Amino acid sequence: SWRNARSSAAQRAGLVMFPVFLLVPARRAWVDGATRSFKLLRAVWFLVPARRAGWCCAARRAWLLGLTFVDF
Repeated sequence: SWRNARSSAAQRAGLVMFPVFLLVPARRAWVDGATRSFKLLRAVWFLVPARRAGWCCAARRAWLLGLTFVDF
């Protein structure tokens, strides 16, 4: 009958919508995690060359001033 047909359509819609309600927060959490990972990677990506440049500048300055590691 039409009541059963309507009810089964509503059930099918519910079966489709229920996973969506579970997937949206999961996807949002994944995107947040990926964003956090990307920010960390970006920080490391820029930090390592900056530290290396700092060490190189310090070593160059020490060399230009004639300092040795004994002086430190």
